[in-house]
Amino acid sequence: MGTKTKLTLGAALAALLAGPSLAQDWMSVAPKGKKVLLDNASVRVIEMTLAPGQKEPVHTHPANFAYLMSSGKVRVSYVGGETVELDGKAGQALWSDPEGPHTLESLAKKPLRALVVELKEHPYVAAAKK
Repeated sequence: MGTKTKLTLGAALAALLAGPSLAQDWMSVAPKGKKVLLDNASVRVIEMTLAPGQKEPVHTHPANFAYLMSSGKVRVSYVGGETVELDGKAGQALWSDPEGPHTLESLAKKPLRALVVELKEHPYVAAAKK
């Protein structure tokens, strides 16, 4: 199983329910304002800056956690209609299970910054499944 397959496996089920063409890796469709700091067999660590009013195109994520380096509000709009507004605080850590297709829009007046750590399947877990 390839790295990209492992990375998006969790999000694939949700994407299939909404339509196969909607499964889009975040870095592939929205590289602006992002820098990959580490990418190995276990994690992909991304430093993200989201400009005021910036809206990311439809994308998916594997399980991940984010450490917020600045405070601000965002709107997450899921394919299918659900919309959630989140008001994050600098220093806050957030967990997310794999997410299906959604957009992300900054409602903040200043750039939003976060470190996002996307989890990949660990080799010992894959070996145990064989």
